[in-house]
Amino acid sequence: MKPEVVTRRIEAFHQRFGEAHLDFAYHAAFPLALTPDLLYRLWANFQRDIHGEALKIPWLAVADLLLSSLCDEVGYELYEMEIEVRNALLKKLKVNPRFGEKRIHELSDFLLVYVKQQLESHDPDMRDFAQVQTWTALAYTKPGEAAREIASVLAKLKLEEKAEWVRMASIVETFAEPLAGFEPLLIYSRAIASFVRNDIKRAASEFSKVYQQQGKQINVAGINLKIPLNIDSLYSVKSRIRVVEGDITQQRVDAIVNCTDLWFSGGGGVDFAIHRAAGSELKIACSELNQDWATGEAQITKGYNLPAQWVIHTVGPVWKGGNYQEVQKLVQCYSNCCIQRSSKTWINGATEFVSSGYIVC
Repeated sequence: MKPEVVTRRIEAFHQRFGEAHLDFAYHAAFPLALTPDLLYRLWANFQRDIHGEALKIPWLAVADLLLSSLCDEVGYELYEMEIEVRNALLKKLKVNPRFGEKRIHELSDFLLVYVKQQLESHDPDMRDFAQVQTWTALAYTKPGEAAREIASVLAKLKLEEKAEWVRMASIVETFAEPLAGFEPLLIYSRAIASFVRNDIKRAASEFSKVYQQQGKQINVAGINLKIPLNIDSLYSVKSRIRVVEGDITQQRVDAIVNCTDLWFSGGGGVDFAIHRAAGSELKIACSELNQDWATGEAQITKGYNLPAQWVIHTVGPVWKGGNYQEVQKLVQCYSNCCIQRSSKTWINGATEFVSSGYIVC
């Protein structure tokens, strides 16, 4: 949701119902999900600010809020705020001198007490609801504890539980602000959610943000979260690299990497040699690829007359003094070539030194 839409909704609520209703909305933004019972208890317990001044919130504020544009009904007597709306209200709560961090801690204590019995419910949906509310309470006051509890749940999940991974990723995303100090947790949940949706490219891109620092496991608050093997293999190839002097068009490997230009011209250097050895079918295949691509990206075709079964085409950067993200784009070339590799059952491949020769863009 765009920021201007969020602002407009909150202002419209304020203008329609007044200051006391808005104060109540600030408080109602703290729980991740709302029920009429939870809102009535919030109304009953938070009728004064941190200085003891009465807020004069009418009991009708409960129904007014639930039926307003600030809330969406997501189930039977279950409501949620859009994450952007919720974050905006919480931000206003924290900076308001009548509430601030002290009120955040009071809301956290209230919510932990409220869900305590529900955590032991025989209803699994009720337990899940209570667990998420517990993480909500902890995320703003004890983020390390919240991160550890969430990581423990993720560590026990199996990759086959796709729906649960997607659900957990959505939950973690709502805590992006209070858990900003635990970025590896956010990255891991996003990456695994992409992985179970078979979006290997996005998963690998997310994991690449932490792989060099953490390796095959991502540590979050003392909990080790494993990277799936076929993603890990994208980054472990460095242990199996050999330097070979020879003609890349004659390498008997599963795939070779061709550094080309944005137009697949095959007009010079190694690019020309690969096109010549592969035959005219390679030029035709390149014309059918996405022509709207950028430096650092990679695309794949068959190898045709080459000994290699596949050719991965990538566009390397031109060195312009280091002020135009040349290094990052070069890293992207190799990373995206590996991502293309992940979709095939390859054993080996050969690459030229990207952006070290004649054809660079």
